Amino acid sequence: MKGFIKQCCKYRSELVIAGICLACFIIRLILGYTHYEINDDMHMNLIAAGAYSADSQYLIFCNILYGYFLKILYHLIPGVNWYLWVFLLSSLLGITALCIVLSGGRDVPLSGAVITAFLINWLLGEQFYNSIQWTKNASFYAILLFIFLLCFLKNGKRRYLLLALLYCFLSIGIRDSCFAMVLPFGMLFVAGFQLAAGDGIRKTVLRTLIVAAGLFLIYLSMSGIQKYAYGQDGWKEFRAYTLARASVLDYGTIEEMGEKHEGELSEIGVCREDIDMLKRSLFDDPDFFTTDRLRAISKTIRSGESAHKTSAFLAGEVLGQVAHRTLMFRICMIFWGILLAVLIFSQNVIFKLLSLGTALGILGEYYCLARIARMVWRVEYGIWLAAVLLLSGTFVLLYGMKWDRRKLNMILLIFAALLVLRDAYRLFNVFSTEKQYSIAGREGTHYEFFSEIKDDSVFYLGDGYIFMAGEWAKNIYDIDRSYEGYFSRFSSLGDWDTGSPPVVEKLASAGIPNPIRALAEHGDVRLASDEEGAGVVLRYLRAHYDPEIEVVKRESIGGVEIWQFSAGHN
Repeated sequence: MKGFIKQCCKYRSELVIAGICLACFIIRLILGYTHYEINDDMHMNLIAAGAYSADSQYLIFCNILYGYFLKILYHLIPGVNWYLWVFLLSSLLGITALCIVLSGGRDVPLSGAVITAFLINWLLGEQFYNSIQWTKNASFYAILLFIFLLCFLKNGKRRYLLLALLYCFLSIGIRDSCFAMVLPFGMLFVAGFQLAAGDGIRKTVLRTLIVAAGLFLIYLSMSGIQKYAYGQDGWKEFRAYTLARASVLDYGTIEEMGEKHEGELSEIGVCREDIDMLKRSLFDDPDFFTTDRLRAISKTIRSGESAHKTSAFLAGEVLGQVAHRTLMFRICMIFWGILLAVLIFSQNVIFKLLSLGTALGILGEYYCLARIARMVWRVEYGIWLAAVLLLSGTFVLLYGMKWDRRKLNMILLIFAALLVLRDAYRLFNVFSTEKQYSIAGREGTHYEFFSEIKDDSVFYLGDGYIFMAGEWAKNIYDIDRSYEGYFSRFSSLGDWDTGSPPVVEKLASAGIPNPIRALAEHGDVRLASDEEGAGVVLRYLRAHYDPEIEVVKRESIGGVEIWQFSAGHN
């Protein structure tokens, strides 16, 4: 017993940090509203859990190896939403380890460990415990990979290498492009860390090349397996279709293309009704919205006036928008504060150059991503987070943390406690005033719609614009195979799984290979949408299929209006 107590005292700071992180995690799960920020996660979650058919490793966007990993978990312990819990538990482990690393280790006073744990949980807790988003998580795991690699380079302990390999698999498996985005930052710090630590150039170059080669082999292996797996059974065609559709959306003029490019689009057979369908994400018409036509639309848009803006201008334009996003602005200011402190107080020239290189890396990432039009807030978050965590992590690993000033220590502790208390008050206020949303999901979810479907003779097509929120589960922790019954008579128009083999197979088995056309020709196929969406579809059907077609509202299911299109059906 004495030996156990002695060991606990030895690891006192680590245990306190782990306790604080676990407490913050539990509090956020109980009081906070855990949800998927965008619909991509919901679809992949449902596929993994077997809601469409048998549980599948084909998660559309994630690597096939990660899909198999989830499939094994679902079979070993069924009834658990592993898609969600892998995110949550990986984030808890990562944030806890990050707090231990950034606190400076076991030699730091207990107050220093508490301050670090409070501040990091305040900065990251909501983003990775309540607002789940796969792109964001993949970037965070790539950042953790390089922080643990730096820890391994410092002391050679294998546990850091194992953690680095774990987060390497998670980052590439969840979204390899996020790994690629963080990679330049990571390799910069792997090299700069060794030079700043006093290693010779020869040793630094050799180690950096070994790390780069190892990561490249892992990335190449996983990407090769992914390419092989998705090169079969219709997935190759689906990925080409998805890329073509994404290109239409990414070049930014979807809201204005009907006005700015109407003349050019009409030359390739695209009318205003088609553009309205794209705007509403109601393009599940495989006879018209083919891969080639979507590519042609994208090419037309890109050749317009918006494409004449230089990449530098686009990058600057997007970079300036950071000030209007509270979370991004907060992390941005932390980075510039750290950079300024390094330039003023650090005596290590190499570390100063490393810090300046990080700033240049941010601008470079913005330039490159603006050039390929993939600059969305989730990507930006990963860039700033990588800069802040890698820069501060490298500083702590090189110089440690000095917490010997008691007054400053107390001020920081009070400041951190106030931030956490403010956050806790906000969480409790949401929980007490909107309790039903915190536990069962927020207003606007569509669980009621699926649970109230009674007519097995009708096939429902959901408006992609309305159902795109994707938060269909009454309780996000309990997504399981019970949803299979609902999805057997439902398909979402124009969502990210449109054209995927499971959806195509389901529609074919229902006798409606062309969903939009089926609305005009089958009385038992109906649209779940609002009045505006029904009007958009009506104009499209009149333009392409039947100028005499009419629409009538049949009923309301779970707060969603149901519309029937026909020339003569009752």
